[in-house]
Formats: sequence, structure tokens, C-alpha cells
Amino acid sequence: MRGLRYIRWSGEAMKFLMRSDYGESLALALRLIDEGNEVKYSIADVKARDIGDGLVTKAPTFEGAVEWADVVVFDSNVQPLPDEAERVRGVKPVVGSSALSLRLEEDRHYALEQAASVGIETPHCKEFTGPRAWQKAREFVASLRAKDAWVWKPNGEAPCQTYVANDAPELYRMFDYWKRLYEQAEESPSFILTPKIEGVEVSSEMWFNGHNWFLPNHTIERNRLCAGDLGEKTGCAGNVVWLAPTSPLIENLIRPLTPIFEGQYQGAVDVNAIITKDRGPVFLEFTPRFGYDAIFALLNLIKEDFGGLLYAMATGHDWERAVKGEEFAGAVRITVPPFPEGYEGDKAANPSVGVPIFGYNSKKFDNHTSPIEVRLDTDGEEITSGPDGYVFVVSGTGDSPETAMEASYRIAKKVRIPCMRYRNDLAQATQRVYDELLGTGWLRSGSRDRESGTVEIFGNHRSRGHERSYGNSKSGSRGITF
Repeated sequence: MRGLRYIRWSGEAMKFLMRSDYGESLALALRLIDEGNEVKYSIADVKARDIGDGLVTKAPTFEGAVEWADVVVFDSNVQPLPDEAERVRGVKPVVGSSALSLRLEEDRHYALEQAASVGIETPHCKEFTGPRAWQKAREFVASLRAKDAWVWKPNGEAPCQTYVANDAPELYRMFDYWKRLYEQAEESPSFILTPKIEGVEVSSEMWFNGHNWFLPNHTIERNRLCAGDLGEKTGCAGNVVWLAPTSPLIENLIRPLTPIFEGQYQGAVDVNAIITKDRGPVFLEFTPRFGYDAIFALLNLIKEDFGGLLYAMATGHDWERAVKGEEFAGAVRITVPPFPEGYEGDKAANPSVGVPIFGYNSKKFDNHTSPIEVRLDTDGEEITSGPDGYVFVVSGTGDSPETAMEASYRIAKKVRIPCMRYRNDLAQATQRVYDELLGTGWLRSGSRDRESGTVEIFGNHRSRGHERSYGNSKSGSRGITF
């Protein structure tokens, strides 16, 4: 980062270039604009480039907008974003993606190795790749006891999803099905097998500025499309987020990660773990990027200065703000067909494109209603933009997971879209998981000062040997080469 010229931020408006793979960060761009910042938006995938039309200024080209920006924000680890982030970080402050974050998210075996290297408990893992992957996996499963339950997880983008088998014969039978899907997609198999672990699943997150951690929080997520955890996995159907400045899980799962991320990534880092009765928290996977849809719930707890948070993480500054508000924030995903499947036919026939939206006023920013696949038509009216039917995330706050989700449902009832869908059981589902987490003893009560309603999240906890300062380099800028 030597030689970069950083603005000296003191609350004034900043220029953010938002680089998105598929338009998922539109609501984040609108939040930055509402805070008084300038934003240019750039979408990589051509199928999604009309997302946000009429709502946010689009950059004619990503490369041309880099010089304009004070901070470049990458919203995911989907290519080409990680490669772009590596090139841009030499000339501009970057937050949200890197070569490391891509590898940690897509290479599950490598992620497990990295977590184990800093003393985090990890499950046993068998990795299978290349032409003989299916044969070797069958041989391994054939050596197991019939009652052994294992989990199949693909690496990176794959034509099928994680599967939890009840026993070895069930897992063995699934291999023919997965093999056919990979062959149809003309992809080489790459996957891992891990033993099924009984416990309660929870995500722990902090934001990393290159040498220090900020904004500790937890997430409970439900990712199945239908109530009762039935149907396809969607990435996220709904979640609850709460601040956790005194959580033992944060100390156990996040703070040890400094040597892994230092110098190689700046932004949000989430660790998904399962809390077991005998072993405590066991690492499952990294999400080193914005978590969708948890980021939209979290923004309900960050009452101001989201732009300052992004700037501080990108430049190595401390973010010293008190977060005020309710203890829990819930989020519900609103979709239309063909979600969760993408539409591969003619765009004009895509049922997720051009659907009228009612009950949402894009001219007035609303932190509780986060548009995703939304744009304005030629008359300035709100419609869906497609391509997948991931339209809104609505969010609310409360003093428990259940009341936070109920507040989210009240917001959902204000939005009206033909054929809209969302899960209606999340208040009970998330509260049930939270109660189970409390029973493990790994969550501490009193994470919020109930008299003042304020949580201090200064994050001034440095490990010995990690005291150097980022973002205060000598003046002067370098040319941009792509």
C-alpha cells in the first residue's frame, strides 16, 4: 500500500465505486447515497446490468471509474472481482474481496487447513478432485460402517449443493447422480467429505481493517425456500443478526484469524461453525465478504456511518462508533419466480423481468426495505429487473429474534408484487435456534447495556506484533493499469 494517497476522512462525503458481480449490493449503494456520499455502480455480469437503472448512477466502465473513486467496494468473491481487487489495491483503497478471500470461500479443504493452523477446531476432511474423484470417493465410502453419516460439499461454483447423508449407503448412491450433473455441466469434480456433526449452527463475524477487528456480531440463518426447512437451498431465506462484543465465540473463532488475513484482505469475515456438546465450536466454512442477506439486517443496527466503516476498513483506520438500537435485527427475502433457479431462455420471456412493484417508494430511502433486482421503467415506476427473481430483503428490529422477525414481516406486508413469495415461519424458527444456542453456554447475556441501549464496538484489541498503521502513506498517486 506504499505510495497511495488517502483522503483524510473526518465525516465529509466520499466517492465510492461499487463493483458488483450480479447487482446484489444495490441497497448498500443506496444507503451510502443516503448518508451523503457519491456513488458509481458497476455490474460485471451482462445479464444483471440493468439492475438499479434509474436508482443509482452507473459507471460507463469500471476501469474508467477507479481513478474517480476514494474507495472501491467489491461486493462478492465471484470472478472477475477478486482479480480486479488485486489489481486495484495498488492504486486505491479496496474493501470486500481479494485472491485470498476467493480461495478461502471456494476451496473448502484449504479453508479447513487455514482454520486449523491458528488453533480453531475443525472436522476431519477427505478431499476428492480430478478424473478419478468419483471412484476414489466410492472406495472411501465403501470402507465406512453402514451407519456412518457424512456430508458432501462441493468446492466453488458447482451444479449441485451440499448434501447431508443419513448413512454411508445413502451417500454412496448419490455419487451417480452428482457425477451426471457434473458431466452435463462439463465441469471437473472437486468436493470434500466430512463427518456429520450434531450441534447448533451459528455464524460469527467481525470486520477487518488489515490489522485489527471491529463490529462483532452473530447470525442465525435459514436457507431453505419453504417453511419447515423444506425445498431448495437459496443462499438465505431469512436471518437474525445481533451485536456480540462479549461473545466467547468471537474470541474463539475470529480474533485468531489475524495472521491469515493480514495484508491479504480487508472487509467482513464470517465464520460458520457448529456448537457441539463435547467439542464446543467446530469450524465449518468461511464467508470473507458481505453476507447476503445478513448485511441488510446488520445495517439496521448501524444507525449511521456505513460509509465511514467501509472507508476505515479499506484504509486501515479504526472505526470508533457507538451502535445504538434494538438488540436483534431480522431480515426476510422476498422473491418471484423463477427464483431460486436462474432463467436461461429469452430475456423477454423471463417471468422475473418487468413485474410491477407496489408499496415501495424508491424516491425515499428506507433502511428496512433493501431492493436487489429492482429498476425504474421509462415512466419512472418501480419494476423488477430480473434475472433471477431475488427482488427485496425487508428487515426490522426487536428485543428478541422472534420480535425482530415479526417486525420484518410487518414491512413485508407493505410490499406488493404479483407472485411474490417469502417464508412465513422465520420468527419461530430463528427463536428456536437462538434458544438452543443459549443452552450451549457459548453466548453471554448482557451483550448490550440495557439502560443506555448502546454497544461500544471500538475493537481496540491488537495482538502483539500487529501494531503497524495502514492508510497513512506519503502523498502521490500512481497510474492505473488493467
